[in-house]
Amino acid sequence: MVGTIINSVAILVGVVLGSFKQIPLQFQQYIKAILGAYTFFIGIKSLIKTFDPGFTIGIKLILVAILSLILGNLIGKLLRLQKFSNDAGSFARIQMERQFGGNKINFWDGFNSCVFIFCLNPIGIVGAVADGVSSNFYILIAKSVMDGFAAISFYKIFKLATAFSSIAVFVWQGTITLVAKYLASTPFFNNTTIGSIDALCGLFCFIFVLPILDIKKVRLANYLPSILIAPLIAKYFI
Repeated sequence: MVGTIINSVAILVGVVLGSFKQIPLQFQQYIKAILGAYTFFIGIKSLIKTFDPGFTIGIKLILVAILSLILGNLIGKLLRLQKFSNDAGSFARIQMERQFGGNKINFWDGFNSCVFIFCLNPIGIVGAVADGVSSNFYILIAKSVMDGFAAISFYKIFKLATAFSSIAVFVWQGTITLVAKYLASTPFFNNTTIGSIDALCGLFCFIFVLPILDIKKVRLANYLPSILIAPLIAKYFI
């Protein structure tokens, strides 16, 4: 739950900063560069952790993670997960355009817009799972920074609805973390299956770096099924 708590607090901090002044664009670009380097480092750290059971097992787990990403992406496309994510983002964008057009936005439209942006972020889902399975809350720290800066801008549009959305983030990601933590304590999970999650999170971090640094847009939501696939392959084939 550490990562989720940090994430919720970061949104509130963003609201407070947003009530004072806008953060200079140049400073935001500087933070994004640091955030990209941090995320890349976390990816390397997760992959190194994969080799704790041994070099051979580590190589196998990384191959499992790669296969899981491929299969997960195929399933994600069939389920149209990215379209669902895009539709949620479009709702938030429409509310912003209404505000810029001089229309008044009610509390619930603002709240829902923030919730869609903060809760349906694939990084948050992956980070919450990693936090529960192996206490790896570092991915959520990266998301916390992004959400904090987003909250600065959102506050100027959605006002207090932005602050209340932090509660939804706490409940949503906290629930995912607790469920993942419970499942990790069941007989199904062992060092190998948990290692597959670590390997997958490491590769996810490398993918996350691309949109963070504006290198390439990646359909992150389509890769989410790989979280379920990786431990299954590791359990029954390693």
